[in-house]
Amino acid sequence: MLTTSPVYALNESIARLALESMDEMQIEKWTTNVQTFVLYNRVCLFVAKRLKSYQDSGFNIVSSVIAILLLVVFTVLSFALVNFGLFKISQHFFISSIVPTFFNFFYYSFNVLLFNLIPDIVATTPTSQVVSMTESFFALFLIAIFVSLVLSFRSQKDANELNDLIKDLNEEGIEMEGYIREKYRVNNVEEAMEVLQKLKASFTDFLYKITEGIK
Repeated sequence: MLTTSPVYALNESIARLALESMDEMQIEKWTTNVQTFVLYNRVCLFVAKRLKSYQDSGFNIVSSVIAILLLVVFTVLSFALVNFGLFKISQHFFISSIVPTFFNFFYYSFNVLLFNLIPDIVATTPTSQVVSMTESFFALFLIAIFVSLVLSFRSQKDANELNDLIKDLNEEGIEMEGYIREKYRVNNVEEAMEVLQKLKASFTDFLYKITEGIK
C-alpha cells in the first residue's frame, strides 16, 4: 500500500507544523505528498464507481450482443458474395425462378443462416450445396458463441469477483482518506484539494475533474 512507503512519509517535525509556518521546501514536500495521496484516493473511488456503473448497466452483455450481430451480418454478406460469384461463373450452380441480383443472394444467404430454404434460389450442384452447408455450420457456431457469452457474463463467480474488486477499491480509498486526515491535519479530502488549489499544485484541475466522476 502507498501509505506504508517510506518514500512518501512526511517528516514528523514537518507534520507538526502549521502550513503557514512552513518554509518553501517544506510546503513543496507537503504539497507533493498530499497531492499524491489525494490522487490515489480519487483514482480508487473513481475506478470503483466506474466498475459499479459498468456492472449495473449491463453494457458488457450489450456490447457482446452487438459483436454477435456484426458477425452475423459479416457471415451473411460473405456467403452472399461467394454464392453470387458462383452464379456469375456458371448459372448451373443454382436453379432460380427469377433473374437473381446480389440482393437476392443476400436474402438467400440470410435464410440459409436461419436454416430456412426459399423457392426463388436453390443450390443444385455439390459445390453450391457445400457452400450452403458450410454457412449452416457457421450458424451453429455463432449460436454456440452467443450462448456461452450470455452464460459467462451472468455467472455468479464473475459477479462476485467484480463485487470484491469494487469493495477493495472503495476500502482503499476510504483508508487513504483517513490517513490524509490523520497525517496532514485536514478534515477531509475536499479540504485537502482546496488547500492544494490555493498552493497551485500541478494536478489540482485533474483531481477536481475525476472527483466529478465519483459523485
